[in-house]
Amino acid sequence: MDSVDTLAAMVFGRQLTDAFLLVPFTVLCFDHLLTLEHEINYVWRKPKRLSFFLFIVLRYMSLLSSIAMVILRLGPVPLKSISCQEIFVGNCVLLILQCVLVGNILGLRVYAIYNFSKRVLLFLVTVGVITTALAAWSISGDWIDTTQMSSRGFHVFKTSAIRMAGAWDAQLFCDVTVFVFTVVRSYNQPIRFPGSILTYLLCDGTLYFAAFALVNLANILMFYLGDPYIASSLSWFTSTLSATMASRLMLHLHRATDLGVLTHVETSIHFNHVHSDEESTMAEQTE
Repeated sequence: MDSVDTLAAMVFGRQLTDAFLLVPFTVLCFDHLLTLEHEINYVWRKPKRLSFFLFIVLRYMSLLSSIAMVILRLGPVPLKSISCQEIFVGNCVLLILQCVLVGNILGLRVYAIYNFSKRVLLFLVTVGVITTALAAWSISGDWIDTTQMSSRGFHVFKTSAIRMAGAWDAQLFCDVTVFVFTVVRSYNQPIRFPGSILTYLLCDGTLYFAAFALVNLANILMFYLGDPYIASSLSWFTSTLSATMASRLMLHLHRATDLGVLTHVETSIHFNHVHSDEESTMAEQTE
């Protein structure tokens, strides 16, 4: 009976992990198609600055990584010669790359809205280094079962699950930090104009934080409370959602100015104030 229950748990874990791989992949592809026109108009046809390269790397690295994972998990790949450890470590490396890139983008955004404050930069770099170190530590060591992936899938036992959850805890702390910095800056900004880029950032930052925080919380709880076969099932879902939301945030910023994620506060407010005045004038002339 125990062996039957164990086999059932393995099958369920494999199915759940595959489902949480396909769902964000579908959302990501749909988002690419939905925003392709805006990407061409506001990113590709604009001056190529640092924000352009960050956006392109994030957007297409997340897409290519998801395609690779779908092929490895579900495609006609000869998995007999590939151990679960190799697949899992590769998966973790892609996760870390995506999370680090998203963190850098959000950190640069906070650095820009704080008028490129060196103290803010130092704090963000310190938090980022600690988070990256925890993430690298979480996948180091020979702690995952090397059973063939085709038969059993990923096994993350309790000690390893808690170790990996620590990296996601640090990632959540980074997102909370970015959210707090953004809200504080928005609240303390003495000059506010309707439709300013800071308003864009507050809205999108809030949505990003809310969506990612909820999913990451579920991901962390899965590591702490789930059995070895489902402990890591939400990791890819969380990472892909993070990349998708960060790409959306950058796209909204590029629609406002060419500087994108590095837009300066005063510049962005002035730009949108003038833009709003022009729209009002055009509306009055039309009437």
